[in-house]
Amino acid sequence: MRSMKLWMSGEVDADVYDAFRAARQDVESAVAAVLAREAFGPPALEWAVIPIIRSEDHPDYRELVQFHARRTTVEFRLRVSHVQFRSGTSGQQRGLLVQALLRSLSMLPVGLSASVRAAELGAGLSALARSEGWPLT
Repeated sequence: MRSMKLWMSGEVDADVYDAFRAARQDVESAVAAVLAREAFGPPALEWAVIPIIRSEDHPDYRELVQFHARRTTVEFRLRVSHVQFRSGTSGQQRGLLVQALLRSLSMLPVGLSASVRAAELGAGLSALARSEGWPLT
């Protein structure tokens, strides 16, 4: 069964880059397994989430939600607390990324919200975080 795909990148400060890279890889891999088990949305849909983890606010790094119809990609650029990420354990860092994913589901554009089973996917992500020991605050 083909399912929607998660793609993550980040706009992160250098002091948290290595921790972010490791957390992103773990979260992406775990979420891919959840998405492979059940169809939560259109199979061609790419769910792109780009956490912004910066110590200083800058207008070039604002939150954003965009749907690219031609590429069938929904893109979210969402802030994650730099202080919490930097001072968190590896589990807490992964939890912060899952929280960003959950937040993105609540921000789906109107045209997509009918075709994505956001509540069920959100429940699956919350269950994943609990099973992995990634706290959601």
